[in-house]
Amino acid sequence: MRHARGLIPCRTGKGFLLVASVALAGLFASVSAHAASVPVHLKVSIGEPATTAAVIADCPVTVAAGANGVAVLDAAKATGCISSYELRSFSGLGHYVSCVDGVCQTTNLGSPGDADGLVSYWRYAKNGAFSDVGVDGFNAKSGDVLGLSYSNFLADCNVGCIVAAA
Repeated sequence: MRHARGLIPCRTGKGFLLVASVALAGLFASVSAHAASVPVHLKVSIGEPATTAAVIADCPVTVAAGANGVAVLDAAKATGCISSYELRSFSGLGHYVSCVDGVCQTTNLGSPGDADGLVSYWRYAKNGAFSDVGVDGFNAKSGDVLGLSYSNFLADCNVGCIVAAA
């Protein structure tokens, strides 16, 4: 029914309230989902960061607030910062990175292997502090840095040994 000015009268029934509620909920969900994205940084290097590390990837990415390290690696791969990565699971620690862009952990036999007998491995750090859990334990906050450094268990080996083992 139209009034003289061509306006439709306001309805306040349950149907109108339901439609309005759904529309507002969608608007708020869209705003909060967009606001929940945070910028983080991925830095990948060969060798210990405190020494003369060779940086092989260094890029900003955006992930959901609270996202784990796998989401950061996926975002870095999607932007072309890294071309590939592989994960392995370690009991009690979660997933750890075993390869980045074809550079893989090695065992004392010089071939990619499991955690037993590792000589070189990808060491994970959050904001410069090395972690005692896998990348699943990363909890993204704005400005965080996820660092991966290709490291060596051998005390008398330097960066040259790490690269040669790869």
